[in-house]
Amino acid sequence: MNRIIIHCGEGRGKTTSAIGTVIRSLAHGRKVFAVQFFKPEADSALKFLQKNTSAITIKNYGSWFFVDKPDAGAAEVFNKALEEISKILEQQEFDTILLDEIFYTVQFKLLEVQKIINLLNKFDGKCFILTGRYAPDELLQIADTVSRIDCRKHAYEQGLKAQKGVEF
Repeated sequence: MNRIIIHCGEGRGKTTSAIGTVIRSLAHGRKVFAVQFFKPEADSALKFLQKNTSAITIKNYGSWFFVDKPDAGAAEVFNKALEEISKILEQQEFDTILLDEIFYTVQFKLLEVQKIINLLNKFDGKCFILTGRYAPDELLQIADTVSRIDCRKHAYEQGLKAQKGVEF
């Protein structure tokens, strides 16, 4: 049986919370596969972990940002990404799998939520951590743990720019 953990909401810290679970997994000798969607390169905390242990593998998909809608080929990129993730999980033994910002793929109709559910159900004994703002109801229903992170106040709203070592 898998564990499914969701960090969602409009507040900051979803990825950071997920990385906390990744660190606990690594501390217990578990192997981690961290997948980031819509991020051009690995989160700085993940990069730090990768430099310090061979027990984590990081992969990024769809490394572009968009304002209103994704590029025309985005659905194909993410469908192929899901297939590749499945093959990687079949070939290598990972205990914890982070699917960071995966909910945007559903929100923008780039992946069908059922394909994500199929991936989660395909493997047994894994811990899946999914993050993003808008978690689909179908995933919320099957999750074991759901944490909603809401923003009450943010430095950016006060004119403060993102700071290296704090926001990234």
